Amino acid sequence: MKKLEDLDIDLRKFVAPPLRWFREQNFKILDLEKVVVCPEEGFAGTVDCAVLTPDGKQMVIDWKTTKTKGRKVQPYQGQPEQVSAYGASYFGVNEVENEKVWGINAYISTDEFLENGESRFEVVRYSPAEIKHHWETFKHTCELWRRIEKYDPR
Repeated sequence: MKKLEDLDIDLRKFVAPPLRWFREQNFKILDLEKVVVCPEEGFAGTVDCAVLTPDGKQMVIDWKTTKTKGRKVQPYQGQPEQVSAYGASYFGVNEVENEKVWGINAYISTDEFLENGESRFEVVRYSPAEIKHHWETFKHTCELWRRIEKYDPR
């Protein structure tokens, strides 16, 4: 595994803040860049990171790069639904619907840097109730898509 010091200096300023944050959380990594399929809704995707928290909570982390200069970091439309869909695909629909999955969008700024030269980094967390809510929205969106496209991949 590469060490942070081995990375190109221009890349290091983007990688150091999220790596430091991730290490501080003491997550147990279950999978990285894992292709998942949800047969119940007929979609697939790639989970950036599935972890267990130190107290055993199931969590999905979705990494994002974004321009942040001069603005508050907020999820774009559909990003919380994407995290919830990954949670349902990876940990199971029942786990999401029973409010047992947490989620995070982790934002790495591409245009804003701190005094130390590192990229601005922020996370937006979703509680299990929020994940469940966004999952419901995602399921409705899938249903609309299937109706509009007259196609059901399930």
